[in-house]
Amino acid sequence: MIIGGGVIGLAIARAIAKRKICRVVLIERGRLCNEASFAAAGMLTPNVECEEYDDFYLACRESNRMFPSLAAELLNETGMDIELRRDGAIAVAKSAQEAEQASEKIARQIRLGIPVEIISAEQAAKLEPAISPTIAGAAFYPEDGQVDNRKLSKALALSARLHGVEVIENTQVTGLLENGGRVTGIRAGEMLIEADRVVVAAGAWTDYLLTTLNLPLLGIKPIRGQIMAYFKTALQPKRIVINSRFYAVPRNDGRLIIGATSEDVGFCKQVLPDSIEILRRSALEIFPWLNKLTVGEAVAGLRPFCSDSRPLIGEIPSAPGLLVATGHYRNGILLSPWTAEIVANEIFNDSHQTIANPFRPKAITSASAK
Repeated sequence: MIIGGGVIGLAIARAIAKRKICRVVLIERGRLCNEASFAAAGMLTPNVECEEYDDFYLACRESNRMFPSLAAELLNETGMDIELRRDGAIAVAKSAQEAEQASEKIARQIRLGIPVEIISAEQAAKLEPAISPTIAGAAFYPEDGQVDNRKLSKALALSARLHGVEVIENTQVTGLLENGGRVTGIRAGEMLIEADRVVVAAGAWTDYLLTTLNLPLLGIKPIRGQIMAYFKTALQPKRIVINSRFYAVPRNDGRLIIGATSEDVGFCKQVLPDSIEILRRSALEIFPWLNKLTVGEAVAGLRPFCSDSRPLIGEIPSAPGLLVATGHYRNGILLSPWTAEIVANEIFNDSHQTIANPFRPKAITSASAK
């Protein structure tokens, strides 16, 4: 039983169902992939965002390397192209001060063995003619890339169903079934569904759900991210372009995604014109030609942020039979195939990767979660 129909929940359901061992049911309180998975940019950028060579980076890197096979499988199973692009990402500095600050991070990444190359403004202009020639410097990350998150969502949903996953939408889980201190299923109104394992992949709503089920909280809270998009841009970057204040992600259909804000405002998904204007002005510093275009779309999503900035994946010690896969924050799309394999391996008692151990939920009491 999977609670949550975003990219993480669907990837987990598909990974379990592919093994053809058990019945898999996924339940979603609304519509599939209508929350953070919808309002995302689909960036696969473990290297450009790397701060430390730690377990989190290794998980992101490994998951990034899983996407070519995932894309091929989904295309074969569903006929859907998730538009995986492996053409790298360019981080740009608008000013000399920005370049100096970025150089410290890049030097540290080079020492750690992160694949990155420092390039001049002239080299950046050759790689990306869409970039303003007035930038102060740049760095190229050749192994980063992207997918179309909305197409990934649709492909995962169809693939999961083709593998036999039973999907229940617009239905709220209201309780857990227990037997001998072990979780054995869920209650949704008058409906009871028994399960050997229950996986909570409810994103930003994880702690809210655990509260309704009278379980200890995990320290997950929603962080609103607003993004916007231009449609049918004639002059478009060929790859992801990242600055300290925004990112730009080009799509195959001519869209250019600009994001994203990061706002601690609870469960408010409102799109604010002032925030979109700040994003627009930040993007204009690198892409001045955008001034001639009109914003075609603006959406907001609530990302699941964990108190220690790392995801939580595995069984809750105080609730045997209940697993979580949450807290991915800005890396839900990137970490979806890796998370799915980790959860599936744990459910079937396979020898899963030791890299998963640091992300296991620890024993949390109600008092410590307050």
